[in-house]
Amino acid sequence: MEQAIRAIALACIIHPSTKRLLVFEGRDRTRDLTYNRPFGGGIAFGETAEMAVRREVMEEIGVEIVPQRLLTAMQLIFVSENKHRHEIALLVECRFAENSLYAHDIFPDLEGNGEFGFWRSAESQTTLFPDGLPHVLASFHLLG
Repeated sequence: MEQAIRAIALACIIHPSTKRLLVFEGRDRTRDLTYNRPFGGGIAFGETAEMAVRREVMEEIGVEIVPQRLLTAMQLIFVSENKHRHEIALLVECRFAENSLYAHDIFPDLEGNGEFGFWRSAESQTTLFPDGLPHVLASFHLLG
């Protein structure tokens, strides 16, 4: 089976008051690893990164977002669940379309996989994927 490079877009949504990042908690059972990652996913053929993050966040937690700017692209080569993966991740700074949503602490998981959204502090010790994301966000002065 031929393996392919996957293009993904991740929504970097920063709380305007607390400077916390909206993430979900995932689990790699083969490595017994708990991690956090921004919402997002695969970019469909003909779809822009901005379109992809809007669609993915709506599917995952039912929230409308407004993409602001492309922060960077990252090449990710890793193993997850004993599978080798290669992704090109486009990190997109986004904001909520409705400011009232920033008052929420938890965002429901609409896909049924247990990946609800929450605000992650910069001090959190849980692994944050993709590797290097804190550095990217700090370079744009987005984290508190």
